[in-house]
Amino acid sequence: MLGAAQHLDIAEYQVFALAHRNWFGDLDPVTVERAFTAYLVDKVVPVWVRHFARLTLRRGVPPQALADAVAPPAPSPRQGVIAGGLVLGVVALVVALAAAGNPPEGCFFPPCY
Repeated sequence: MLGAAQHLDIAEYQVFALAHRNWFGDLDPVTVERAFTAYLVDKVVPVWVRHFARLTLRRGVPPQALADAVAPPAPSPRQGVIAGGLVLGVVALVVALAAAGNPPEGCFFPPCY
């Protein structure tokens, strides 16, 4: 797996994405992300990634052919809404504590001197 990434001069995540596209004919970012997470945590490599890595190391693929084959998946709008809600919630909590007369001590926002 790592050898294929080094041979192609791309990140390991991109090897997973290329392998998924090669095996299934399309790119499903959720499946690729789950498989890559399992690889990072448990060192489990799916059969479609092993197959792609073997083929790549056996016959080789020039890096020029991979220039725009895989782009990292864009965050979903739902992820942006969740992140924005968390930020607004934390800011509202700090403002509410400050208004109640018990402001939190310490520095929460940079720069902290």
